[in-house]
Order: sequence, then structure tokens, then C-alpha cells
Amino acid sequence: MKGHRLFFEKFAWLGEGKISVTMSKEALKFYARWSISKASATECCFVQEVEIDEMLEKMENRLRFYDFNEEEFKVELENNVWGKVLGQGTVNDSVIAWEFRDQEANVEGFEVYEIKKEGGYLLRAEYMSSDNYRTMIEGELWEVS
Repeated sequence: MKGHRLFFEKFAWLGEGKISVTMSKEALKFYARWSISKASATECCFVQEVEIDEMLEKMENRLRFYDFNEEEFKVELENNVWGKVLGQGTVNDSVIAWEFRDQEANVEGFEVYEIKKEGGYLLRAEYMSSDNYRTMIEGELWEVS
């Protein structure tokens, strides 16, 4: 995954942006912290903590990337809402992305992280629930020094 520090080197990242849902006209601000817990030649694991304005509880996602090569990888996401879901990822010189299509857990969605020229990443993600509501996420991430 040459050229990418995000997810593949042992650093912490912060992020912020907006989350919107198709059933609401209002977008909520979110803040995220990504803590890398393991980075090796065979896998990378981290915890993503997300705080959303107007919500009392933090959301925690545990992600694991594995079976990666220069163009693709597998991803495992686990949280209290979906349990454990598996997905497929792709990577090139400027983008890291993955998608989940898990009918058993009723999870369908994708996340795209694009390198910014001045450093950090732009984030765009979208998830659809079983009741056809879409959650759209836009934001950016930067490395913590």
C-alpha cells in the first residue's frame, strides 16, 4: 500500500465532517478518532471512535484489514449495531476504498478515502439500511503528530 499512511502505518488520526440521513434535512457534525492498534505486513487493526452532535453515546467500530496486496484487501468491521461484517477493499496511488454487502446483517455500503495534496484524506461514505434509508458521510482526516 505504498504512498498511504492511513490504515497501514501505526499512527493516530482525527477526523470531522457531516452525517446526513435521507429521512432528515438536517446534517449533523461528527468527530472521529482512529487509533491503530496493530500494523504489520499481514494485517492492520484499529479502533474508530465517533462522536455525533446531539447524540449522547460514542459509537465504536473495530476494523481489521488483511490479505492485502498492492491493489486489494479484505476488511472486517465489528460494532454493537451490526456485529461482525466482512467486506472487500481496493487501493491505488490516491484512493483507499471498501464496500460491505452483508445480507445476513442487513449492511450495504462503502467508504472512500482520497489523499489530499496538502496531506490527510477526504472521506466519502454511504450506507443503506434494510428499510432503504441512506446515511451519507462526508469529511476529512488528518494525522495526529
